[in-house]
Amino acid sequence: MTKFIELETGKELPKNGAFVAIICRTIRPNEHYDKYEGDDRLRQVPHVLMQFRWDMTVGFPGGKVDPGETLPQACVREALEEIYVTLKEEQIKLLCSHGKEGGSFAAHLFTVDVDEETFQKARLESLKAADAAAEVAGLVAIPLAYDGPHSPLLTFLKSQFAFSARLELLILLERGGLLQEEERKALWDALVRQA
Repeated sequence: MTKFIELETGKELPKNGAFVAIICRTIRPNEHYDKYEGDDRLRQVPHVLMQFRWDMTVGFPGGKVDPGETLPQACVREALEEIYVTLKEEQIKLLCSHGKEGGSFAAHLFTVDVDEETFQKARLESLKAADAAAEVAGLVAIPLAYDGPHSPLLTFLKSQFAFSARLELLILLERGGLLQEEERKALWDALVRQA
């Protein structure tokens, strides 16, 4: 099993990739379902966009940094090329950087918070991206909630991830304020039991 290590955030290696976690914190997935009532119906669940690549691994939109390009510039370019989302450098924040132990490639994950309209528009328009057909097999909105041992998030974390994307998703959950503290602890306990 490949061991990934967290690098100093923003530390570049000979080869680098810039990726983005597009987050919406205000989606109400149960709002239009009759089986939910009251607080359950209005519950807001943060979501993040991820993509299936043609090798059927899951990752964040992004890719290699071109010569002469900064990490933020690469992140903005890759989001437009892969999923047709226009970002501005001042919108994105660098969350973490990873590499393989002894490797020469670093993956740098940026985050951006968007409203629900922008989030859903990105899902709908992703097929217009220049590199969509070549690089992306599909875009998926991941609900970031832990509701027990049959939680979709726990199931999703069993997927095959590209490079260090699984570790980055876990860091996003830990540092991004996307789960309530009790949810996060219960998810971590479930992941330990699965290991």
